[in-house]
Amino acid sequence: MMVINRLLFLAMLAGAPVAAQNDPLQLAISTDQPSSIKSQDMEVLAIAALRKEFPRLSGVFASVHSCRLPDYGPLISVTIQLPAFYFTRPVLQELDRRQRAAEEQAKKVHEQLERAAQLISLRSKEAGLMEQIEWEGSSKKKSKDVIDGLQSELLEVRKSLNTLETSQGQILIVEESTTLVNELDLNKMLVANYQQLIQRVSKAMRNSLAENAPRIEGLNERERVSINAYIRDSILGSPGKSLLFTLPAKDIQDYKAGRIDLDALRDRVQVQDDNRE
Repeated sequence: MMVINRLLFLAMLAGAPVAAQNDPLQLAISTDQPSSIKSQDMEVLAIAALRKEFPRLSGVFASVHSCRLPDYGPLISVTIQLPAFYFTRPVLQELDRRQRAAEEQAKKVHEQLERAAQLISLRSKEAGLMEQIEWEGSSKKKSKDVIDGLQSELLEVRKSLNTLETSQGQILIVEESTTLVNELDLNKMLVANYQQLIQRVSKAMRNSLAENAPRIEGLNERERVSINAYIRDSILGSPGKSLLFTLPAKDIQDYKAGRIDLDALRDRVQVQDDNRE
């Protein structure tokens, strides 16, 4: 009986790999996007588009919801609030750039002052040696060895002078400016940064709408797909900006029928830009 049990055990071990190999319940992970989505799926896709455009920006607050309006079509509403440092960062970067430029200028001025001091010292030494050589040459007790030593020293001084004058760069003219802070238009920089933010959000929403609107199931020929992006702006004190991106049903049908490509569909996205009251 023990021999039979051992034979059965060995047979089970030998058959195990074959069973695993023929197991029909193996899982495969597919990365293909579904051919059709529901209108509420656009919420997740819109947020994903924002995360793709701002991958390294933490603290982004975004809320989103969707609805389907009668005789209009799906409408996705996205509200975006970025952290305050997104607006203040370019100002701090500009201040840091100006500080580094001022430090570099001060370093160059210090180097030129040191070179000028060396030149003055060598010129003074040259004049003293020439005077001493002239005095030794006119003296009744002149010594050839002393004169040769002075002339050799004078030659070294003139070599040093020639090296300094040859390596001397362009003279740096420093103008004292009392309007440095006044020239830094902080509000202008903040507004420019906010405009850049609007452009990046517009790019993300336009791409998300063009890539995903044709996949929404159940669209009829009268409906359109829209994304309303409201970009808050608390640091500038303005009411924010509302952007409405729309794709009419005709353009979606043209894309589905192959009459236009994805780039052309992006260009057909209609954008309505309104300030929020």
